[in-house]
Amino acid sequence: MQLLWHRGVAQLASARGLGPRGRRFESFHPDQYVIYPSEFQMVVFFKNTMLDPEPLPPYKNTEEIHSIEYPSFYDLQDHAEASLIKKGIARYLIPRNYEKSIRRHQALGSPIVRKVVMGTIGRITTSGQGGNYRLDSRRSPIEASANFAFRGSVFNEAVHTIGALPSSFLLANGLIEGKGVTVSTISLVGIGFNLSLVALQRYNRARMIQNVDTELSSGHVFREGYENYLGIDGRAVDNYIIDSFKEKWEQKQSAINVSEQ
Repeated sequence: MQLLWHRGVAQLASARGLGPRGRRFESFHPDQYVIYPSEFQMVVFFKNTMLDPEPLPPYKNTEEIHSIEYPSFYDLQDHAEASLIKKGIARYLIPRNYEKSIRRHQALGSPIVRKVVMGTIGRITTSGQGGNYRLDSRRSPIEASANFAFRGSVFNEAVHTIGALPSSFLLANGLIEGKGVTVSTISLVGIGFNLSLVALQRYNRARMIQNVDTELSSGHVFREGYENYLGIDGRAVDNYIIDSFKEKWEQKQSAINVSEQ
């Protein structure tokens, strides 16, 4: 729970990374304590104070502000500030449905591969320090999960995809030249090993996206200054809020027009 004392919406401190956007200094609320159940609703409140007077004047009561729904991970993906190339990369990296992706990789045995990896190579990594195998406990859960999804798992996937290429070449060459079962078996083992680790990274990424979605549904947001190369960060949260305000304003205007007819 977040408890704030404020004298009208226009006199609160500025929000995370929102920038100067036609700020209004008229006060619309009497002095009061206001409880905001989540970080997200605080950001919504601050963003509301910085909307341009036209065509979206700030809402004048907290009930309207609280009506903005928490975003899902996919809402932020849709509102990400990223180039077309980066959006294309995001479409490749991010499963369309993380729950289905998790179930699919569980059926393929990725949890077993994960247990083996963390019981061997993973032992040389330091718990809580981040990197390519573990979450960074120094960051909030939403940011640690996003970092692992978009950095650690992507790096590992690239490494093992490249690692499968020599074995694939060796297999193809062995089949062409008829080098026998031994070479083919070794090549297949190498390919299978690397592809199982590629699948593990996609499984881990789906799980991390699920973590981010869970944090968002609980009202948590990214801290000020946090960004990632896919734009799924505080900038996307801000864009989502602005579009939500616009949608509600258009709905209100539409209802007024209908009542006047």
